[in-house]
This record gives sequence, C-alpha cells and structure tokens, in this order.
Amino acid sequence: MFVFEWDESKAKSNLKKHGVSFEEAQSVFFDENAILSLPITLADQAKYIFTYVFSSETIRRHFPVNRLSDDLAKPVLVTLYGNNEFLTADPGSFHTLSQKFPGLMGLAKQSLLTGARLVMQDVSASGSPIFETLPARYSNFILCGQRNTRSLDSISQELTATAVRYFVLMVLAALFMALLSSLYFTIPIRQLTEATRKIIAEDYSVRINERHPDEFAAAAVAFNKMAGGLAEGELLKNFVSESVREMTAGSEDEQAQIIDATVLFSSIKDFKSLQKKLTPTELFSIMQTHLTAAVEKAVNLGGEIDKMIEDKVMVVFPHSKEKSAEETAAAALTCARYIQHHLWLSHKLPVAIGVNSGEVVSGIMGATNVRLARTVVGDTVNLAARLASAASDLNHGGIVVSGASAKLAAGAGVFKKLPINQVKGKTHAIEAFLAEFSQPEQI
Repeated sequence: MFVFEWDESKAKSNLKKHGVSFEEAQSVFFDENAILSLPITLADQAKYIFTYVFSSETIRRHFPVNRLSDDLAKPVLVTLYGNNEFLTADPGSFHTLSQKFPGLMGLAKQSLLTGARLVMQDVSASGSPIFETLPARYSNFILCGQRNTRSLDSISQELTATAVRYFVLMVLAALFMALLSSLYFTIPIRQLTEATRKIIAEDYSVRINERHPDEFAAAAVAFNKMAGGLAEGELLKNFVSESVREMTAGSEDEQAQIIDATVLFSSIKDFKSLQKKLTPTELFSIMQTHLTAAVEKAVNLGGEIDKMIEDKVMVVFPHSKEKSAEETAAAALTCARYIQHHLWLSHKLPVAIGVNSGEVVSGIMGATNVRLARTVVGDTVNLAARLASAASDLNHGGIVVSGASAKLAAGAGVFKKLPINQVKGKTHAIEAFLAEFSQPEQI
C-alpha cells in the first residue's frame, strides 16, 4: 500500500529524466498491476489517496486457481471482472460457468450491472442451493458463490433428531421420577393396608417399618402401638373373663344387680387324699384336665368361669332373654355331665358337682388398678357349693341338683331324690336330686 500526495507535473518530470514518457509508464503499470485507490478528503478537497497495488497476474490466475473451486460437491466461488459490455471469469470462462451454474452466473451478472450485493436461494433446484454475489466498490471485480444446502438439511435433521432424543430422555426421566414418587407414597400406604387387613383377621403380630423420613413414620409408630395394644388385649383374654372385657369396653360403669342364674360347682372327689398320693406334676395335670373340660363346655353353652379354688371350679350360667331358664339349666347339666365324663376317661377319677338355680347378686369386684373380675354371690351360690360337698360324700360322687334346677331341667335327665333335707349353713329344708343320664356316652 502506498500513500502519496499526487502531483502530475512532478511525476512527468521525473519520468522524463529516465527517458520514459508518462503515457508509456502508465500503460505498462496498469497492464501488469491492478490499483485500488481510496481518496481522503479534507475540507471537501482530495488531500490524500490510499492506493492498493495488486499484481494482475496474481488476481487473474494464481488466486482463482488456488483459492477458488467449481466442484459441485463443494461450495463454489468464482471471480468475475469486466464492464457493462465485457464480462469474463476466473477460473474458467464465463460461458462455461454459465452452463454449469446458470443461476449463480445470472445473479452475478445482475450484481455486476447494479453494483449491489445479492442473495438468492433456488428451492426448485437439486440441493436447494443458496447464491450470493458481492461486487467490489472501486473495481470491476465481483465475487460470487453458491452452496448446496443439503448439508444444512442434514445438520437440521441431526439437530432435530438430537432434540427428539433429548426430549424422549426428558420424558423417560420424568416418568421415572413420577414412578419413584408414586412408589415413595404407595409402598408405605400398601404396607399399611396389608397390615390393617391382618389386624382385621386378628393377626396382631404384624408391624410396619418405622424408618420413613416423613409423616409415614409417625403413622407407622401409631399403628405399631395400636397393634401392640391389641396383642396385649388378646393376651389378657386368657386372664380376664368375658364379662369383664365387655364391661371395660362399655362407656358406662357396671353396677351390681340381681339376676337369675344357674350356678355349677365342680370338684374332684377325695382330692385331699390325692394330694398325699400324687406328685405335684400329676396333681396339676388332673387339675388342668378338670379346668379345661369346664372351660371348653361352659364357653360353648353360654356359661362363664367365675372362679377356681384348688380343685373346685365355679361356673355361672346367667338366664337371659335369648335363652330361657329351662334351656340355661339344661345347659348347666350338660356341662356337668361333660366334666364328669371327661375326667373319668382321662384319669378314672369321679367328680362331685352341685347345681342350683335362683337369684344371685352379680357385679364387678377387685381393685381397678390391679385386677377386676365379675362374680356372683348369694344363697343360690352357697347352696350350689353345699350340694357339691354333699355329692363328695356319696360313694361314687356324682351330680347333685337342687329342686329348683331339677324342675327347670326336667327333660335333661333322670333325677333321683336323695335323702337330704338340710345342708351345712342352711336352716330351711332343701330338696336334692342325683342326676342320672340314660345315654352317658353322648355328651
């Protein structure tokens, strides 16, 4: 690049000294070089000129051949130069390029004639190429090129495919997170539901995992506490009578009351002599058999074990609206016969049983913070105990029934009157009957 202050007279004088005319120098210089000059004005006058000198050979031959390409598989870039009447191209001829790239050459010609930068896309052509032309501002040269957008389409398709893949991954991740979230909530709920079903089925051993980092942990603790309480209550059934459980489940305090009932006292005949003959293990085995037989039959027939003292078991059969007094008395005799038969089959031991029916005082007794039990008291209970004692005085023991019970259970068996008018602790006369059964094997 040269920057000089132009003075045509000085230039001609200097050339003349070397024997060269100004016209000859100008012809040779412009034939071998291309000059681009940019005038710099100052106060609306051209003061300086920036001049770029290019070798014409480099521009016309070397640069297009080595820098440009007309390969259809690659972007095309050609250089055109000329004027309104003449137009040529490098590399190749304009005619050849017009045949190969008609759209590009047509746009280049328009750009050269108008001196404007033009851009066009031919969507109807193969590959939907983009054409662009850029004319020089201070020379007759023009750069023009085209590019097939097929690669752009492939890039667009690849970007679209990538976007689709990412979208699918995001959807799958969202579904996975939703699944984890649902499992986070549904698993403890399902465990709670299954545990509740087991509680309904009276399986109180079930427990829920309490290690959960939210409100489910508190729910699990509460559920396990409830299940533990139910298990304890189930265990207490073995030690507390059914009537006491019903009373504690009620909302009102149980009051003592007078009811009609049939009371059964059962004992093992000659138990004191057995204590001297048998070992503690054998003795307790007999007592356990006696109590088990009483409990099994009493529960099935509507009776309740009131108390047990040594070998004696007291069973109460309350008269209710659901079952008449006759049916209740007959049930008590059936229970007595079952105890008698069961103890004889297992240990060959006779029993002494007393049965009486009448009014008793029923209520809950015991310390509220220690033990509660429903019991009955009264003359009816005392007479049943005395009749059991009278039965133990018989040679083979048996079932001794009061007149009141024999009258109520007249069809339950055969009652043989005993020569007993009084018992210990009673001043008035009584009636006592020995109960006999026509079919003792059918209990």
